[in-house]
Amino acid sequence: MLIPEMSSDMNMNVILEMVTRDADYAFKTDAKYRELRSFAGAAAMANVNVSYDELRFLAENALMNAKNSGEKSFHVYEDGEVSDAALARVRRKQTKIN
Repeated sequence: MLIPEMSSDMNMNVILEMVTRDADYAFKTDAKYRELRSFAGAAAMANVNVSYDELRFLAENALMNAKNSGEKSFHVYEDGEVSDAALARVRRKQTKIN
């Protein structure tokens, strides 16, 4: 999901906390979904030079961080969590839209 004009990472944390809490509640109220757990990852667009592919890559890494942490069910990407080499690979593979 793309959320335009987020004023800060703090707002993103609040939104992700609400979304995951609501999803977890919905899962717990339906017997066939009780064993499921929701996870979310997000990345903020720090500057206009970031492509959609790079932003998606950072958000996917934040999602994996949330799934592997065992602490929270959501995570917002923070600078430095992904190496420059990994971002360079994403830039080389970027989807060309004409």
